[in-house]
Amino acid sequence: FLLHGVDNDGGYSPVPSTVLRETLAHLNSTQADYWVDSFGNVARYIKERDAVSITETAATDSSITVQITDTLPDAIFNVPLSMRRILPSGWGAATAWQNDNLVETEMVHVGADTYVQFSAIPDQGPIVILKSSGTHVQDKDVYTAESPFLWQNYPNPFNPTTTIRFNLAKAGHVTVKIIDALGKEVRVLLDDEQTEGEHSLQFHADGLESGVYFCCLSEGHFHQYLKMVLLQ
Repeated sequence: FLLHGVDNDGGYSPVPSTVLRETLAHLNSTQADYWVDSFGNVARYIKERDAVSITETAATDSSITVQITDTLPDAIFNVPLSMRRILPSGWGAATAWQNDNLVETEMVHVGADTYVQFSAIPDQGPIVILKSSGTHVQDKDVYTAESPFLWQNYPNPFNPTTTIRFNLAKAGHVTVKIIDALGKEVRVLLDDEQTEGEHSLQFHADGLESGVYFCCLSEGHFHQYLKMVLLQ
């Protein structure tokens, strides 16, 4: 909400100090529920929110790509906007990336639906929402003895070949895919039954352009993503 004083004829008048103190005390005790900022920043946020256009440009069974744009001057209106997208059936959680950077995300439950909620700046590149195992912390999943684990590829950055290692707590059907920064699947390195223990694959990026790619390890309902950089 916006805090100001309005008198009977519609003009502005000062807020009494007692009311201001009571309001600030309430905001301080419930600060997790409110966004408190200057009037100018709030006004910029509202104007940018009302002008934004969101377009879903691509979708696969493990990724969704979204473009967020507006027609306002970027030098002035560059406020991160909070938004949410309902997760497709079978997705337990998700992470969001913009301009090759991991965006802070959280899962929001509304009734029987689960949403991925994140903040992003319009006109700063596509948002890639990636299906996750639900144990995502910063840029890697938490490894437990009961779950598969994907190590960071080496070397990284690479040109044109890199080694991808993963560990399985038990035997199972595993897929390892490479996805580009727009969410498009560009390689399937593995789609087969694998034994328990450590495994390694060679990824040859011949024919691909330099840039950021994601390696996705999937086993059952588990999914883990790691960012890789190809420098040709």
